[in-house]
Amino acid sequence: MQLRFSMSPACHRTNTATPGAGLTRPSENRTHRGCPGPRIALAMTDRDNMQKHIKYLDEKAALFERIGWMTECSDPLRRWFSENGRWREVPKGKSLFRDGDETDGMYGVATGALDLEFAPQDVSDMVTLRMNPGGWVGHGSLVPNMPRPFNLRASVDSLLYYVPAHRLRGLLQERPEFWPEFYALTIRQILALMAFIGEAQSLLPETRLARQLLSLSATDGSIKLAQNDLAATLGISKSSLRRALKVLVDSGAIRTGYNRVDVLDAAALHEISQKTA
Repeated sequence: MQLRFSMSPACHRTNTATPGAGLTRPSENRTHRGCPGPRIALAMTDRDNMQKHIKYLDEKAALFERIGWMTECSDPLRRWFSENGRWREVPKGKSLFRDGDETDGMYGVATGALDLEFAPQDVSDMVTLRMNPGGWVGHGSLVPNMPRPFNLRASVDSLLYYVPAHRLRGLLQERPEFWPEFYALTIRQILALMAFIGEAQSLLPETRLARQLLSLSATDGSIKLAQNDLAATLGISKSSLRRALKVLVDSGAIRTGYNRVDVLDAAALHEISQKTA
């Protein structure tokens, strides 16, 4: 079953004050007699840009449905999500919420990545975990009066799908049979954390890097990410990251640029991701 996540005028940038700005149809800019084409040309340019943007969202939505937790959801729940959320384009560095903030809803990553930042008890440094395309965060908002337990920010320009908390709570009050599917998301995240710890203890840096890049490139073969951020999310030094990048570049799997990694050969990258120490 193929769904289309809402492409309604509710799509907006997080720094846009008016909900609906960004995909609303531009008004017809009619010119007065004697005032030739510039306004009409501008209106047509705006309309073309809007149509290109909608096409872009359509393409990302189609990919989004095929990765992560959403692929495991029942058709009725997927349909409900498609009808009750909206897209949010979040620029790099934008904070979505901070530790202690009131919960506002769930976020799914279509493109880009989110960083979850928290400080374990008696530890001064922040720990960073990266949420890649297909990942979902925020289902703690299903629990009333539970504040956010970590910071969440966009590590790169990201396209997110957002579902408000009040709609989620209303859904589960009316349809409690959906609870197990949200439990499954919690279990998925626990297993992902266990895998992260296991990989850090047993895999080569280039193997872990290959796995991270495969995940980040699930919906886009070009990854915009600073090497400092990439090293932080892998829990390795910058020198170790540079050596791991060289291994992948020499294999022909990737190409690096300024704050950018292009996946050239996904099959070669996958092969490296299977190597063990």
